[in-house]
Amino acid sequence: MKSIDTLLSTTFSGRRFTRKQLALVQETVARFPKLSRAELALTLCELLNWTTPNGKNKIQSCLSLLEGLQAHGVVTLPATQARKAQQRQIRTFENDPPDPPIDDALSAVAPIRLERVNAGEDWACWKTYLQTYLSFLLASPRDAPAAFIASDFEFAIAIATEPTFKPGDNVVFQGILTNISSQTAVFGGNIAEAGASFFFFIGGVAGPASPYFEGIAAPPFPNQSIAAGASFQFPFILIDTASTIPLGTMVTLGPGNLLFQNIPPSTPDPFVDFFIGFSQASATASAPEPGTLLLLGISLFIMFGISSVVRAQTQCRHIVRSCINASK
Repeated sequence: MKSIDTLLSTTFSGRRFTRKQLALVQETVARFPKLSRAELALTLCELLNWTTPNGKNKIQSCLSLLEGLQAHGVVTLPATQARKAQQRQIRTFENDPPDPPIDDALSAVAPIRLERVNAGEDWACWKTYLQTYLSFLLASPRDAPAAFIASDFEFAIAIATEPTFKPGDNVVFQGILTNISSQTAVFGGNIAEAGASFFFFIGGVAGPASPYFEGIAAPPFPNQSIAAGASFQFPFILIDTASTIPLGTMVTLGPGNLLFQNIPPSTPDPFVDFFIGFSQASATASAPEPGTLLLLGISLFIMFGISSVVRAQTQCRHIVRSCINASK
């Protein structure tokens, strides 16, 4: 395990930490190896007083911090534990009911009396009847769709338009999510996007520490169905740059992770069931398009060049008239 002193930057998830604080994080992770990642994040939020303006712990930001430190070899996080699926108890009769099943018209067995089945032996008997004779009314666990895992998806990022941008522009990184599983992913139905953790840099400097950083936004992931084998493209991250950013400066997003949670959850972690890593994508600050400069030059010529020619022609006419009058 590496020392905190090996870190080139102490800024994670938009917050600049002291090396003493990061040493506390390292010590806490090492001291409590049996805690889950979510439990570690909750503990560290309380130790570091890391909360939102309304007082809620910044769990996702802290998870990003932990993943960043692990990427640098400073901490070793516990592996995500898979939760064992609950097995439904299938009721059966020890002996068949003494009365044979009725197979006749309803009018032949009238009168019919309906009674509400309450808890207890009557309820257990009713459920057993359903399971035995009307099992199609009860969903079998074998028929339920399998929970998604990380290998069911592929995720990549790309620049929305051109790989260059003008100073002061928003750099828009598009996300491309591909469903390579055998079932449809219904976001908001059987799966949900649970956030993202990532690094970003402006001119090689961690984004929030750069003087050319104006802001960052992550549009909400829409409730969208992605069929097996299909892809969905969406605005992922928008990074706002300052108008003073030098030409040639690169804005880089990544590496990072896109986080997911199954519906219902499939692991003990209350926030994340699995994540998909993604690599870097970059855009470079450039001058305005050549076509724009050409139009600007033509406009300036029209505004100032023609008026100069007109003024010169007018002055020539005055000189000629003066010469003619003098000769008379």
